[in-house]
Amino acid sequence: MRFSRAQVILALLFVCCRVGAELMPAAARGVRYLVSSQRVDGLWSATAVAEDGLAAIIALWGLTESSPAAARLLGQSALLLQDGLPADELPGALTVYICGGCVSPSLLQPFAGQGGGGWCMAQGARADVLSTVLVSEALLMAPELDLPALTVARDYLLAQRSADGHWRLCSQAAPGDLRLTARVAGLLARVDALTPARSDDGAAAELHRDLAALLVATGGQLVASVDASGATASALVDMAWVLRALCHLGCWDDAQALKRSLVSAQHADGSWGDGDSSRVLRTTCVVVGALRCFTISSAVWEPDLAVPVSSMRLQAPVGDAGWGLSVTVFNDGRAESLPCSWELHSGLPGESTLLAQGHVPALIPRGSCKIQAEFALAAEPSVLYVLIDPDGESGDGCRNNNVARLEYRPVPEVKSWSLWLSPLTIRSEGVPEMLLLRPGCGAMISALLVADGLPLAKNLRVVLLDNGREHLSDDIALGGDGAGEYRGEWFPEEGWHDLALRVIEGDDIVAERKARAEVSYDEMVLRILPGAAGESEGVPQFGAAEYVNVRRYAAETGAVVELWVANEHDERLDTPLVSASQDGRYTWHTGVQPPGRYRVYAQMAGGTGVVAVDFAIVASCELHELSVLQPEITAHIGVGDTLTTPVVVSWAQVCNSTQRLQLSWTWSDPDGVELAAMDAAHEIDCVPGALTQQVAMPEPAALPFPQAGKYVFTAVVTDGETMLTAERTARAIALPSLSVEQAVQPESLSWEACEVAVSTTVKLHAGAGGVGGLRIPEHEPLSPLVDAPGGEIDIVLKGICDDDGQIIVKGALAARVLYGRCGLATSVADDMAGCLFDILDGVCHISYSPGGSALSVGMSAPVIIALFDPQADQAAGCIEVHVEGGDETNP
Repeated sequence: MRFSRAQVILALLFVCCRVGAELMPAAARGVRYLVSSQRVDGLWSATAVAEDGLAAIIALWGLTESSPAAARLLGQSALLLQDGLPADELPGALTVYICGGCVSPSLLQPFAGQGGGGWCMAQGARADVLSTVLVSEALLMAPELDLPALTVARDYLLAQRSADGHWRLCSQAAPGDLRLTARVAGLLARVDALTPARSDDGAAAELHRDLAALLVATGGQLVASVDASGATASALVDMAWVLRALCHLGCWDDAQALKRSLVSAQHADGSWGDGDSSRVLRTTCVVVGALRCFTISSAVWEPDLAVPVSSMRLQAPVGDAGWGLSVTVFNDGRAESLPCSWELHSGLPGESTLLAQGHVPALIPRGSCKIQAEFALAAEPSVLYVLIDPDGESGDGCRNNNVARLEYRPVPEVKSWSLWLSPLTIRSEGVPEMLLLRPGCGAMISALLVADGLPLAKNLRVVLLDNGREHLSDDIALGGDGAGEYRGEWFPEEGWHDLALRVIEGDDIVAERKARAEVSYDEMVLRILPGAAGESEGVPQFGAAEYVNVRRYAAETGAVVELWVANEHDERLDTPLVSASQDGRYTWHTGVQPPGRYRVYAQMAGGTGVVAVDFAIVASCELHELSVLQPEITAHIGVGDTLTTPVVVSWAQVCNSTQRLQLSWTWSDPDGVELAAMDAAHEIDCVPGALTQQVAMPEPAALPFPQAGKYVFTAVVTDGETMLTAERTARAIALPSLSVEQAVQPESLSWEACEVAVSTTVKLHAGAGGVGGLRIPEHEPLSPLVDAPGGEIDIVLKGICDDDGQIIVKGALAARVLYGRCGLATSVADDMAGCLFDILDGVCHISYSPGGSALSVGMSAPVIIALFDPQADQAAGCIEVHVEGGDETNP
């Protein structure tokens, strides 16, 4: 069967231009060897055209090649193989069909076995296991999979399994049975993965476990044999097929030892195996196909920060100025870098050598910026190190050019050396919280090394430990400037990984960096950060009016993702808000949603798969800002009074469920003794969603003031767990009594017929610890006689002290007449407003001149003089003077 040359060339060019995953470095070197081994005529061998050509084309299937010549040579090889291979032999037919991209059961029908369901090597022959495996592998490479044909092949292969669990090339055991069994095991796993019903079958799962156990034990024996006897071509091929089968069975951890053994056996030119060129070629093809099961997960577009030494400018101190340094940072990569930090060190980087540090802004591709630093040193610097992005924050894919070393003068000879190791970087990033990989995918782990005083002949070894087990070990050589970058491949299993990267000299650990990361095989993962209410049964819990913080991880970082929240009835609620500062973080406010189970959904734009994570909102009631609105006590209260007032309190609350609150109050005297209280706690319904609550007691409160001093009213609101208290205070003082027992209106007489005024009684009403802050305990008798109107009455007050009982050494007392003016006002009589009297050692002299018209005999008039604290402008007490009429006198 033949195809036109144009069809074959176009199909093969399409195949060679397919975008594949990035190969691990060992596989990439093997691919380069295969491409370079192709002859000018497009063949890989003149003597074994079918075997070598088919092996090479299958190994290169679907890879992206940067060289147009590679695609041209592959197309030329397809045409030559098509013209030179017999159509009645299976290898030749498969080679042409694969190159043409037209593998199908109908084209391979001539090679179908008679009655057994398998395929044969030549037309008309009996079906066999190897031919069925070759056809099935070719069908899996077809653009459109034919599941019925693959199911027929699977059933045939299952029927051919021997009693010991192997598949055989012939009726007797042979050396090639191991690789055939491995190929069949991998093929069955791939076919079962394409049929969900079959992959969930218990029998299929049991078969896979048996095959995996058999191959794991065989793989361990192969690794031990290679370590002891060397890597022969036959052993490498067996290891490659076992490795490939373990990868298809999902035994990635058990495949690591085989992978490391194969990688260590690779030649410098990228090939594997021994013997003639045809044998090396086929061995390399099989190993490359096995290593292609492992891919490196990294961004295609990455920034690459560089700091060339030629851009460093050092300025010596001038006068009082310090040292100055300027450096230019370039982004030679193909993506914008993230903001990162820079550090300047005098000598090997360390805490004691740091001279200056700062931030490098985000740089677009081919962009640059200049960083400048000023520093002071007691002596001239010898070696300066500038580190760009020492913590791996920029996403830089290559950090060996992130360090620059400047020698200001010849470096003194050092007899010892030290090493600085940067934090680990995984996939061009700092150690992520979670790393999303597909099964069999790995990531590059890198770290920056800077050595000081290291002889170039010094042998260093780098060891990566994964959960305490040695994952890889490589020798490393630093450059002449003592700086370099270590890059290693890491193929982790799902779960948590404690990593440790050690730099070892002999048996001594020179430097070590540790990190912890979680690995997941999902395309997208949602995590909810723990809430204030804790966690129950693995579900984070939140109360009312709290923020739910959602963390999204995606293997494809640039994907557009939609998030939403739904309740337990699958009713869609508000959409979470994306964080403006941290990529992949979202927040959702619970508000006053009722208690229950909730779920956050995420879906990529254009995708059908939905990822969800649950959280719970628990019943909660938050109370705060309690205040007492009533009783409103503003005026001065007299001793012995009782105040009857309503009780009204207010507080703020956030409640998402009906809850019973209790409100109570107490009233206590200056000694702390409870005078009154509400008999029983008043129950209140907490209204869900209400932000404020104001409650008035049904009965007013009677507040007594039996003695002078400070009284406290205390209100308490509680929900059983939270208790709020609020206080309102009042002070009771002895206020003056302004009532007049004998109200006598003075007669309005002229001065010519005035009477002599005589003071008969004086009463003192002083505040006992009142709000004025003054105590006036006693006074001296007044002069009994005033000869004429306008004469002064002298009142002496002694023992004036402050509120704490301390005698006032020096101060002032204000007095003014409040009541009882004797008749008409004069210019001086009875007008004491604003008068100040000095207090010396607790004694104060108050002068008063009664004025107005004279009183007749038997008549009297009360006069009340109020005393004030001039600083606080508050009453301190009062003096009550009774003025009576006397005998008539002639003018």
